[in-house]
Amino acid sequence: MASNTKTMTAALILLLAQDGRLRLTDPVSAYLPGVPDGGHITIAELLEMRSGLHDYTAAPELAARMDTDPGRAVTPREMLDIAFRHPPDFAPGASYEYSNTNYALLGLVAEKAGGHLLAQQFRNRLFAPLGLTHTSLPGAHDLSLPAPYSHGYMYGGSAYAPVDRPYPADIQAAARSGRLRTRAAQPARRGPGRARRAEVRLRHRPPALRPARRDVLPRR
Repeated sequence: MASNTKTMTAALILLLAQDGRLRLTDPVSAYLPGVPDGGHITIAELLEMRSGLHDYTAAPELAARMDTDPGRAVTPREMLDIAFRHPPDFAPGASYEYSNTNYALLGLVAEKAGGHLLAQQFRNRLFAPLGLTHTSLPGAHDLSLPAPYSHGYMYGGSAYAPVDRPYPADIQAAARSGRLRTRAAQPARRGPGRARRAEVRLRHRPPALRPARRDVLPRR
């Protein structure tokens, strides 16, 4: 479920702060060594996307790896290594920039402060108490996807979608005119050796379909 993982990570960090296992004013270096300028980046700045750390999702080497070896599992530490090879975008707290690097770090901070794997803490502190019996954080090598699931498609390489990079003019024109060839679509396949996984993700399997009901709030 992509960035829904961030919501759970942030909630867990706040629970750990409530327990006194960490403070939001702590520097990230107190939990993880090797973070550029980690002595001046606080946990709060990671939560607020104000660390200045480069987003590994925007790194061209990650897109190249996903295109050449899409089935390879990439761990959070590997993604952080990619991010740390690039200079920070700004000084800690000086600005705001959406960066997946912040939450990859927070997941590791939660493991260090909580003393257990992130998946276990999610299950014990969030999923089970909230009755989310069909939600889990899959392991890096778990390529299964419970049915039903939606099929994703993309055109071109992996460099476009993760950073919302616009497609070239010829692909945009073909899409608008209806001339885009469907065989150019590359399915986001799953299964051994074929799954794309650019970040740690939640997995949610909905329970049995319920009768339709009226929304409490009008839809937009």
